[in-house]
Amino acid sequence: MQKQPLMSPAFELFLYKILTGLFFFFCFFPFTTSFRNGMDTQPWAFLFAFSLFFIMREKKLPGPLLFLFIPFIFSIFLACVFPFDKDGFRAIIHYMSLFFIPAATYWVLKLRQKSLLTILSITNVVWFTVGCIQYFFYRPFLSFLLTRASSVHSLSRGCGGLSPEPSTYGTVCLFLMIFFYIESPKKKWPIVLLLIQVLFFAKSSVSLLIILLIAIVVFIINGSFYTLISIPISLTLFYKIVTSKLFEGSRLFSLINSFKVDPAQVIFKDASLLDRYIGLEGSFRGFLTHYGIPRGLSAWVPYSHQEAERLGIINLRIISTKILSGYGSVLFELGMVGLIPILVVVWLAFKLYPQRKRTATILAVAITFLMITPVPIGFPYFCFLLGYMAYKAYGRLPAPDTEINKA
Repeated sequence: MQKQPLMSPAFELFLYKILTGLFFFFCFFPFTTSFRNGMDTQPWAFLFAFSLFFIMREKKLPGPLLFLFIPFIFSIFLACVFPFDKDGFRAIIHYMSLFFIPAATYWVLKLRQKSLLTILSITNVVWFTVGCIQYFFYRPFLSFLLTRASSVHSLSRGCGGLSPEPSTYGTVCLFLMIFFYIESPKKKWPIVLLLIQVLFFAKSSVSLLIILLIAIVVFIINGSFYTLISIPISLTLFYKIVTSKLFEGSRLFSLINSFKVDPAQVIFKDASLLDRYIGLEGSFRGFLTHYGIPRGLSAWVPYSHQEAERLGIINLRIISTKILSGYGSVLFELGMVGLIPILVVVWLAFKLYPQRKRTATILAVAITFLMITPVPIGFPYFCFLLGYMAYKAYGRLPAPDTEINKA
């Protein structure tokens, strides 16, 4: 007797379209929610990716994405072996996202077999429009969609757009730049819109610094005659921009002025910078001094306090309970297993550009610069990017002929 399907083909197709639409939306607008739940980055992208897993008939994945299943399984093992608390639970969600969001992205894009340019362009325009309205007219515009909006009442800082703060707004713009560079490198207007958002709307000093570092890497890798001239020009231009009236009142403006007065103490005079420094330096230091042995999912708080005391910091309340580095967190918590997502990025970059080693190197370095900042390893933009790169490298083949494929 033939087994009857649980869902009719028509309903399965309808459900697939709904889940796919919501999945795309929450990947590109990951901070939006209908109710406040205390989290900046919402779990909806992961939940819809997890739901798509159960209705996809074709579940084959390329090698790099299969390797992302190992950190997830290993995190479950660590949760059973080491002490476990709410920070550990949050870490497991990130590692689940690290596998399921790239997998769902790969499956959906392979079934669609269409360019992502339209979705990326709409996303860019939406972020630009919201940022423009917030900057020129009304700061709290659409802030009710966010759990937290720190820049609403601060006119000296940049806007947050559809994110909690200007730095995360700038991070989103940088990820979108990478998407546009891969999808349509000849189109300039999307990059111009994103640069306007970083410079004028978000005024994100971290994003500007990452752009500067990527530019320097590009000059060095290209190795042209003008490299020696281009780097000092870029540094001078960067200095002129961040010390102009445009950035007056920003954190980077204050830091540069503090650096002029006392370079040795500049990190210790800014609580946010000090917290990020401990998150970055402490996590990598914790990985190296432990010889790549995992420390577990809930070991950061006591370790960060030890690091703070080592640096002579008395006020431990300024230290975040989260590791403020994506790559740092995965190395600190998982040890050597944490190298897997880092190596997957390099693997996909060189698979995507097999004949253009310089381009692949620049892409891998750009993603690395982003992921050593306070970007969670399960951040939807990063996870979607992994699945997208895998699709561009492996997925351009005819998809299986099922009802869902006709969507």
